[in-house]
Amino acid sequence: EHSRGFGNGVIGAGQFCGPAVGTFGAGLLMARYGWRPVFVAIGLVSLLWLPAWQKWMPRGEGVCGSLLGKCMPVRQILRNRSFWGASAGQFCETYFLYFLVMWLPFYLTTERHLAMTAMAKVAGVYYALAAVASLFAGWQSDTMIRRGASLTVVRKATMLIGHTTAAIGLAGCCIAGPKVYLGYLALAGVGLGIAYPGISAFAQTLAGPESVGRWMGMQNGFGNFGGVVSPALAGFLLDRTGDFTAALMITSAVMLAG
Repeated sequence: EHSRGFGNGVIGAGQFCGPAVGTFGAGLLMARYGWRPVFVAIGLVSLLWLPAWQKWMPRGEGVCGSLLGKCMPVRQILRNRSFWGASAGQFCETYFLYFLVMWLPFYLTTERHLAMTAMAKVAGVYYALAAVASLFAGWQSDTMIRRGASLTVVRKATMLIGHTTAAIGLAGCCIAGPKVYLGYLALAGVGLGIAYPGISAFAQTLAGPESVGRWMGMQNGFGNFGGVVSPALAGFLLDRTGDFTAALMITSAVMLAG
């Protein structure tokens, strides 16, 4: 339990480092060569991890030993109030994440009038901040738990701080001028990173090793509906209003709800 925060923080850092490298590197390359060669290169490069995975992938029983306990049936998980709370929290986090993946480059180039190369650098730094925040939040929460702090208080407080920080940063982007909006954008990225490790940590704690795959699979399923709603709603609002104010404020409100 006292290592789950950092373990999930590493996974979160990997998820954010991918867009950081991809947005920065691909953005600079697209500015020079166009998007088609970059798409082909990303598709090929993404396969390079397969030989390493074949060599070092986990084998055997792993750290948990043999799982002799009984797996929770689906109906029991669905009747669990904590499952729906965790799924709702992941929905809010996913809503923000997919909003960024889909619309951050467009926001920077159209709303803030950045050139392609400048956009790539800003977006790359943004995701890098989220990655660092994910690592730090996971490490710090584990440290507090090792020192005797309440598991429930630490995990929930970390999510609360992350979601609130992201919401403030998003709301600030709506009113910030050209000289200060980057600070609010960075704040939103830090908040996203802080909140990320708790998504899986909650499921791992509540479900136990015998049922965590089933629990997390369903939590991911419900939570990722945020990725269905967010890009489409933001695009609809952008068409209707002509700017990102409404889309940013709604995303901020969703993070506060989380």
